[in-house]
Amino acid sequence: MEMKEVFPRPLVKQVIFTINFPNLFYIEDKIPNLQEKIMDKFPESNLLFRRNILIADLGPNVNISDLDDDKLKTEKIWQFGSPNKYELNITTKQLDISSKFHKTYDNPESEIIRGEY
Repeated sequence: MEMKEVFPRPLVKQVIFTINFPNLFYIEDKIPNLQEKIMDKFPESNLLFRRNILIADLGPNVNISDLDDDKLKTEKIWQFGSPNKYELNITTKQLDISSKFHKTYDNPESEIIRGEY
């Protein structure tokens, strides 16, 4: 589908590419090497911790210890950011790359994808 209209503001706010894989515990050992390799393009780094919170009425016959332990565990997220608003997030189960940076073909107020006009 070809679009002739040029929008002054991007319709897409964020683009995310995700790869899911089995729980790989050895990823934590590989993060320092990865960080050194991508440091030029992703100089900002953070270690985040995500923990799910359960708010529920379990009733008198259910104990919190009966629930699935994996859903209540804390998960580490290694986050790397770039000045161009690209973000790389890695967990032991997932890798995702997201972008809040958008280029355009014909909008003079944005960075141009193909050469100069």
